[in-house]
Amino acid sequence: MVIGPLPPLLHLLGSESERVRHDSTLALYHLSLVQCNCTKLVKMGSMGSILTLLRERGRREIGKRERRERESEVGEDE
Repeated sequence: MVIGPLPPLLHLLGSESERVRHDSTLALYHLSLVQCNCTKLVKMGSMGSILTLLRERGRREIGKRERRERESEVGEDE
């Protein structure tokens, strides 16, 4: 029996390493472009985990952008 790449990649979403989570999310994204994989991901109930990771990453990126903007404003004041 072949389980395919989806279950191991979904397991990696729970990794403590941000890099591992990022890479597994990217791999899942590319696999989801094939309709049968997209259907399997939905049936496996994985969309909540994927969306949570994307929200977390988006929040981090927004925080980084805001810090850069504040730092550039401080630099302009000097």
